[in-house]
Amino acid sequence: MPNRFGPQIKTALTGSPLTTCGDLRYAARIKYNTEMREYYVYILANKRNGALYAGMTDNVAKRIVRHKEGRGSKFAQKYNLDKLVYYEKVSGYREAGKRERQLKWWKRKWKLALIEQMNPNWKDLSEEILDPR
Repeated sequence: MPNRFGPQIKTALTGSPLTTCGDLRYAARIKYNTEMREYYVYILANKRNGALYAGMTDNVAKRIVRHKEGRGSKFAQKYNLDKLVYYEKVSGYREAGKRERQLKWWKRKWKLALIEQMNPNWKDLSEEILDPR
């Protein structure tokens, strides 16, 4: 049954409802420990040196599929950002949020240098995440 925060999901830890909206304050109220989970900070592009989008998620494969289907952010939809060109694993929601904000405020040339360091050919890294052979 939906509540004002969205559909209810029972957590394995407390049996209390958790929303899918990612509201950290609500999660803290029900003592759901978001700091124990792994999160990912990622950068999407439409082409080499094209438009960039930085985001964070706890399920990078699911989030990338949503972006590729056009159900990601409005900005990513507008500029057809569907190539995963950079990602990093971060421990905890707060750290991931800090890192995402840091990347969003970085100068463009710093982001490009970060991508070039990990992915010099600007290969779509979603292939190795979605099909890790």
